[in-house]
Amino acid sequence: MDKLKEQKNFLSEDEINELKHEISEHWRNNRNAYWISIKNCDNPKNIAEKLCRKILEKIEANITKELNNESGFEFWVNINARQGLHCDCDEVLRTQLGVMKYPVISSVYYHKIVSKKGRLILYRKANHETIDRIYTNKEVTNEQLGISKAIIPEPNKLVIFGDRMPHYVEEWEKGERISVAANLWQTKPVEEGKAFKYMMELMTNKKSNKKQE
Repeated sequence: MDKLKEQKNFLSEDEINELKHEISEHWRNNRNAYWISIKNCDNPKNIAEKLCRKILEKIEANITKELNNESGFEFWVNINARQGLHCDCDEVLRTQLGVMKYPVISSVYYHKIVSKKGRLILYRKANHETIDRIYTNKEVTNEQLGISKAIIPEPNKLVIFGDRMPHYVEEWEKGERISVAANLWQTKPVEEGKAFKYMMELMTNKKSNKKQE
């Protein structure tokens, strides 16, 4: 499985309590994703930044893409959320321009789990044709998806996986389930309404780089 890592007992007891407090006070009613610059991971001031720093420390030796001041984590809390088969990507570019842009890595931290059901099912790195079939509601066979890996959810467990890995969450019985997603990006995902501007800037930069060569 490409770039798949699992670690139990990821946070300390104090960090777990800090996360529990933040979820209760701030994130339970506001689950929108927000941006944590990689610069803030050097000197973390809250539990979200601490969590991202620990993720970065775990994978930085294996990162092949160059990170800079524009890099960072897209961070959000899932409470009783169950997604169907998908790939983590820049949703604004995908939905508005049909362009697929992926994070450097994706990660999920399991905070509160009611049982070992609701496994995370991951597939090996998919080709562009398979991903296109997923997002155009066409049938995708097990052969196209490739070998799968089932991750059992456990409290205080971190799972890290690579880009272009289709995945989904199985159903589980009633009971609250809380996880945290933190995806590392080379550059920040595009904001709503700015997809066209982003592509124009990208094309301009490419032309400028060619002239310099």
